[in-house]
Amino acid sequence: MSVARYFSPSAAFAVLIGVSMLFITAMLFTVDTMLGFASIMVFVGSAFVYSAMELADRTTSNKALITALRVRAIGLVLIGLGTFFGALMYLVF
Repeated sequence: MSVARYFSPSAAFAVLIGVSMLFITAMLFTVDTMLGFASIMVFVGSAFVYSAMELADRTTSNKALITALRVRAIGLVLIGLGTFFGALMYLVF
């Protein structure tokens, strides 16, 4: 039974990354709660960036491209804040 008939390659990649993110988040929650929350911020930011890339690839509308840029900016801010808070909590504890 092939998984290719159920998922497109980009969807299969997103599922693979999503499962990896869940596993890493669970492991970081066992280390420290704040590290777990920081990893969630980074992973949500990654999801925003990925969705913005998919939106930009699938459309030619100027409005949609501007929306994709805004969503990508939100994702990059979330990745930066999550990394900052994770590093801060790692240094504090």
